[in-house]
Amino acid sequence: MLLHPVLWLMNRSRYATKFTLILLVFMLPYCWLSLDKLAILSEERRIALHEREGVSLIEQAIVTYEAALKRAALNLIAGGGANNEQLGINQARQENQAEFVTALARLTQLRDAGGYSDIVLPPAEPKAYESNPADPIDALYSDFNDAGRTLRSALGQLATRSQLNTDADPAVARPIALVLGPLLDGQEKTSRAQAYNGYVKILGMLFATSKPAVHNLAEELQQLSQLLATNQSEAGVQATRVLEGLTALYEHEVIGPYYDGSLSPEGGAEGWRENFAAYQVQALALQDQTKALLRLVDQALAQRDAEKQRALTLHTVLAATLIFVLLYLFAGFYWSVTGTLKDLRKGTQRLSEGDLREDIITRSRDELGDLVSDFNQMQHRVRALIGDVTRLTSAATEQASQLNASAESGSERSGRQAESMEEVTTAMSQLTLSVHEISRSALVSSDSARRVGVECQDGQLQMQQAVQGIGGLVTGMRSSSMAIQSVESESQNISKVLGLINAVAEQTNLLALNASIEAARAGEQGRGFAVVADEVRNLAHRSKGLTQDIEVMVQRLQTQVSSAVAAITANEQGVTQARQQIELTADVFQKITVDVDEIANHAAQIASATEQQVSLVADVQRNAQVLRELGRTTLQDSREVAGLTQQMASGTRALQQTLAAFHV
Repeated sequence: MLLHPVLWLMNRSRYATKFTLILLVFMLPYCWLSLDKLAILSEERRIALHEREGVSLIEQAIVTYEAALKRAALNLIAGGGANNEQLGINQARQENQAEFVTALARLTQLRDAGGYSDIVLPPAEPKAYESNPADPIDALYSDFNDAGRTLRSALGQLATRSQLNTDADPAVARPIALVLGPLLDGQEKTSRAQAYNGYVKILGMLFATSKPAVHNLAEELQQLSQLLATNQSEAGVQATRVLEGLTALYEHEVIGPYYDGSLSPEGGAEGWRENFAAYQVQALALQDQTKALLRLVDQALAQRDAEKQRALTLHTVLAATLIFVLLYLFAGFYWSVTGTLKDLRKGTQRLSEGDLREDIITRSRDELGDLVSDFNQMQHRVRALIGDVTRLTSAATEQASQLNASAESGSERSGRQAESMEEVTTAMSQLTLSVHEISRSALVSSDSARRVGVECQDGQLQMQQAVQGIGGLVTGMRSSSMAIQSVESESQNISKVLGLINAVAEQTNLLALNASIEAARAGEQGRGFAVVADEVRNLAHRSKGLTQDIEVMVQRLQTQVSSAVAAITANEQGVTQARQQIELTADVFQKITVDVDEIANHAAQIASATEQQVSLVADVQRNAQVLRELGRTTLQDSREVAGLTQQMASGTRALQQTLAAFHV
C-alpha cells in the first residue's frame, strides 16, 4: 500500500522520465545546498573584496585627512603673523594645497569607482576665514579644519559601508577600530600640537583665551598615550611611544616656555619650520603605524579572500565533480538500462517480424541481462519448435497434396464413372427404345415383306406387260424413224430448189441492173423502163431474201430432223436396252419374291427374339439406374473428400506461409 503511488508513477513513465525524476530528486537538494554554500562563500568573498576596497579607500582617505590636518595647521600658523611670505609659510601652504588636491582627486576617483559616490567629501579649496589672535586657539583651529571634520565623517561612513567596523574577525575589527579611533585622534592632536606650537612661536605670546586649549592639549595627549598603552599590539605600542615623544616635545616647546616666560616673537618666528618638521616626524610615525595596521587588515582580508577563493574553488570543484560523478553514474546506469532495453526491443522486434536467427548480445549481468538470457533461451526453444512444426507441416502439406491429388483423381474418376453411368443409362434407355423399335420394326418388316412379296408378284406381271408394250413401242419408233428420214430427204430436195431460186434471183438482179444501165443510156425514153428495171431488181432482192430465209428455215428443219432421227435412233436403242433390263428386272422380281418370303420368316423370328431382349434390357436399365445413383453418391463423397483435402492443403500451406515469416 505504501509503494502504490510510486509504483503507479513509475509504471506509467518511460525510463528517461524515471531517471530524470530520480536525478532531479537527488540533484536538486544537493545542487540547492551546494549553490547555497557557494553563494555563502561567494558572498563572504565579495564582502572580503568589498572590505579590501574599503581599506584602500580608508588608506587614501587617511592620506587626504593628513593633508587636510596639515593644511589646517598651516592656515592657523599663517594667522599668527604678518610676514608669512618671508617666513615661507605661504609656500608651505601652496605645497600642502597641491598635495591635498592630488590626494582628494585620488580619493574621489576611488570613491566613485567603489560605488560610494553619495559619501560627501570636502571641497578642494579651503574656506576663507579672518583669524583674530584674540580668539581661542582651539576655535581658530576648528574653523580651519572643516575639511578634516568632513573627511573624518567620510572615514566613518566608509568603514560602515564597507563593513570593516562590523567585521567579526578581530584581526580586522581591532586594527580598524584602532586606526579610526585613537590613531586618527593622535593624528588630529599631533596636527593641533603642530599648529599650536607654530602659532605660539610666531605670535610670541599666548592670549588668555587660548591658555585652556593649550594646557588641555597636553593632558589630552597624555590620556591618549595611556589609552594606547592598554593596546598590546605592536602598532599600539609604537603609537604609544610616538605620542609620548609628541607629548614631551609639546611640553618642551610650548608648555615649558610659557611657564618660564621665555616666549618672545624675536627669534621664535624663524624656528617655526624646524618645530613644524619635528612634529611632522611624529605625525609621519603615526602615519606609518596607521599604514602598518591597514596593511595587516588588508593582508588579513587578502588571506580571507584567498581562503574563500580556495574554499569557493574547492566547493565548486567538489560540487562539479560530485555532480559529474552522479551524472556519469546516472548516465551509465541509464545507458546500461536503456542499452539493454534497446537490445531487447530490437530482439523482440526481430521476433515480431519472424526473425529468430540472431540472439541478443548484451554486456549486462544484472536482472536485465538475466531477462536477455531467458529471452535467448526462449528464442532457441521457439526456433526449434518452429523448425519441428515446419518439418511436420511440410510433411503434412506433401501428404495433403498427395491426398488431394488422389482425391481429385478419385473425384475425376468418379465423375467420369458417373458420366459413363449416365451415358450407359441413357444408352440403355435408348437401347430399350431401340429394341422396342426393332421389335416393332421386325413385325412391320415381316408384314412389309409379305406385302412386298405380293407386290413383287404384281410387279412381275407388270414387267411382263411392260415388255410387251416396249416391243410395240420399238416397232412404232422404227416407223417414225423411217418417216423422218423421208422428211430429211425431201428437205434436202427443197434445199436444192432454193439454190436454183437463189441463182435465178441473182441473174434477175443482174439483168435488172443491166436494164437500168441501158435505160440510163436511153435517157427520157428509157425512164419508164428504168422504173420497171428497178422494181424487177427489188423483186429480185426480195426473192433472194425470202429464198435465204426459206433456206435458213429448211436448214433448221434439216437440223431438227437430223436430231429427231438421231433421237429416235437412240430411243430405239434405249427402248431395246430397257426391254432387256425389264426382262432382267422381271427375273430379279422373281428372285426378290423368293427372298422376301425368307425375310418375312426371319423378321418373325427377330420379333420374337427382340421381345425377349426387351425384358433383359429393362433389367439392365434398372441396374444401370441403381449404379448411376451409387455413382452420384460416390462422386459427391469424392468431391467432399477433395474439398476437405483442399482445405487441409490450404491450411497447411497457410501454416507454412505463417511459419515462412519466421527466419530460423
